[in-house]
Amino acid sequence: PEPNVEHLPVLAANLLVELVQERGLDKRWATPLTGLELEALSEVWPGGSVRQLRRLLEVVVCARQKMRTLH
Repeated sequence: PEPNVEHLPVLAANLLVELVQERGLDKRWATPLTGLELEALSEVWPGGSVRQLRRLLEVVVCARQKMRTLH
């Protein structure tokens, strides 16, 4: 069966770890997604394409980088 929003927390967590490793980022970037981040992802990812979810997670990583540079 295709993944759906029900699978989002586990899929997103695994994909986030992969992204951080591939980019050679500090492991602190792989902190668990916040409730707000998961909520935002569930609003734009209807399920199905893991590739699409991965692209959306790349946006989350970029947003995290921007937030850390602001603080």
